[in-house]
Amino acid sequence: MRTETAGVTETLIESAKKEFLEHGFQNANLRRISSESGVSTGSIYTRFGDKAGLFSAVVKPAADGLMELYLESITAARESGDPAEATSQGNEGTELVLKYIYENFDVFKLIFCHSAGTEYEHYFDELAETEEKYYREFVKQFSATRKQVEKFLECVLDVDSAGREPQKQAAKNYHHDQPRDPELFRFEPIPLSFEPVEPGRCAPVLYSSAVRDMIDYSLRSCVERGVTVRRCKNCGRWFPQTGRVSAEYCERPVKYGEQRCREIGAFRQWTKKQTDDPIFKAYRKEYKRRFAWIKAGRITDQQFYDWSERARAEKDKCEQGLISQKELETWLKESK
Repeated sequence: MRTETAGVTETLIESAKKEFLEHGFQNANLRRISSESGVSTGSIYTRFGDKAGLFSAVVKPAADGLMELYLESITAARESGDPAEATSQGNEGTELVLKYIYENFDVFKLIFCHSAGTEYEHYFDELAETEEKYYREFVKQFSATRKQVEKFLECVLDVDSAGREPQKQAAKNYHHDQPRDPELFRFEPIPLSFEPVEPGRCAPVLYSSAVRDMIDYSLRSCVERGVTVRRCKNCGRWFPQTGRVSAEYCERPVKYGEQRCREIGAFRQWTKKQTDDPIFKAYRKEYKRRFAWIKAGRITDQQFYDWSERARAEKDKCEQGLISQKELETWLKESK
């Protein structure tokens, strides 16, 4: 039996790669590969079975290497235990993957452009499925921490659902360092120091190695200092009750606008108050009726403006208690 040397095999693989790149898998011809490489077609069939087997021999080492690199990158990101670190690992992995692809450019060009009809036709779909699976696990992993934090806010810090005494609520919901409810946030040792932070003052200093450390430190600090939170009635996110404990809106800027939630909340409250105010409703009803008279030609713009000024003054009198609501309604109907 003929035993081919490593050099002959390399020549055959290079010849096959050249043929597949030039003609694609479907139109590649084993006779041309045989002629180019000096390896008989019979020997090619014996070693690789068929044309698909030869194509696989050309791309498999690089394809397997990329998949291995891909899985290593994904595993490192998944096991980081921290979103920021996972993102950093993912970015680093992406750079390594791209570098690897360019180092094996011809092979991946074959897989990208000329693999139809081979087992590598859906190779990149498999990569995408692997990445999608990882991201689902990633989201599930870190959404669990988010749910635990939200549960902690509701049970310990939320002024509406837990009251104004975080220390009592924490003692009620935790047994030593373990939550009584497994869905609650679990506190763990964090890298905390105590050192000078400015002349004449020392304070705890967190040397965080993960985002979770910062979350942990923030939650325990809120409990220690008695800081409560409340969901903003505009954006729905929690905000600390550092000023007025009755505040219902946060100071965050509204997306795509310059207004803040507090400003929007104040306008909503004013609008609701006006809508529910019988004095304002009576004034507004007559205002709309008379405004329609302008279009009908019954009064001029100036006449309407003069009336509206007098009507606003009468409304102010009613709000101050100088006249009754019935007197205001009578004036609105009979005034000219």
